[in-house]
Amino acid sequence: MEGLRYPIGTFDFEKEVQEKHISSLIDQIEALPELLTRVVEKLTEEQLDSPYRAGGWTIRQLVHHLADSNMNAYIRVKLAMTEDKPTIKPYAEALWAGLDDSQLPVELSTKLLEGLHKRWAILLRSLSSSGLERELIHPDIGLLTIKKLIDLYAWHGNHHLAQITAAISRMTSITTTQLTHKGCSQRNSKEESMLKLIDTNLEGFKLRFAEINDVPLILEFIRELANYEEMLDEVVATEEVIRESLFERKIAEVIIGEYENKPIGFALFFYNFSTFLGRPGIYLEDLYVKPDMRGKGMGKIILSYLAKLALDRECGRLEWWCLDWNEPSVKFYKQLGAVSMDDWTVFRVYDAGLIKLASQFVE
Repeated sequence: MEGLRYPIGTFDFEKEVQEKHISSLIDQIEALPELLTRVVEKLTEEQLDSPYRAGGWTIRQLVHHLADSNMNAYIRVKLAMTEDKPTIKPYAEALWAGLDDSQLPVELSTKLLEGLHKRWAILLRSLSSSGLERELIHPDIGLLTIKKLIDLYAWHGNHHLAQITAAISRMTSITTTQLTHKGCSQRNSKEESMLKLIDTNLEGFKLRFAEINDVPLILEFIRELANYEEMLDEVVATEEVIRESLFERKIAEVIIGEYENKPIGFALFFYNFSTFLGRPGIYLEDLYVKPDMRGKGMGKIILSYLAKLALDRECGRLEWWCLDWNEPSVKFYKQLGAVSMDDWTVFRVYDAGLIKLASQFVE
């Protein structure tokens, strides 16, 4: 039940917010209204009035709650900017969610959020380093900086968005014969065959899980990606190795993107595990779209589907690496709300180094 209530985990009030992450957090706040609108705009009235979990608010109430919460947040930031440690007034969230206006069409709140978040993002980006450290007092929480509020409300938006998308995924799983997963388990081959093509909101563009006869195509995409990254000479994979790894040992999975029935790209991913979350995650090893197909939003669609898949499979996160020099991709990922883990360094042992390290183990 906790996984349904906190699909991205609880907020950590003790975690230090580093200033280099502020820009990405503001981007996430700014992006929320568009993402929320896309998620709920095609839902039926019955779906909107369904609770996101047993005993929880309905999706409609969650949308209106985001408007209530973020109007308060906007005012709180302005108070902190213009007054000396003001004490803000909390509100009764549960009681507000029970008022009549929480039963209105969700478009009223998504439209409100659209304008509110544009102003809010401009306001937040105007803050200097000292401005980010200005404080307010929350009667229940204590002293909070504007920097901490930015972190909190970026999490808060993503938190409720994840609740809604996970609920929709469960509804879809119940009402259709689509693929379902439990506990981040491997796909059932019988269920997998039932879902040949996955529709997207881009006309002519569909996704599907790779099958064993796609091995030559997968290797072709790997080589094209390596060539783009100027690393083609490092590719030693063969069709035989890929076939064994993907379809016999089932170590990783591949999604193929097709535009007008022609394959134009792929994503290869597998599971990792977070001991802190106590939950698995999805690691995206490769994402590639053919150069002549870029700029149409296909890469974003593939990433958003993987994020949905992570929620469906009860994973805690989705992550990947990106080369530092690939500035267009870095900018693209940050616009999606991804956070660069600048404090971490990747270590790798391979080839002779792997053999040497293994030889040091004595039974």
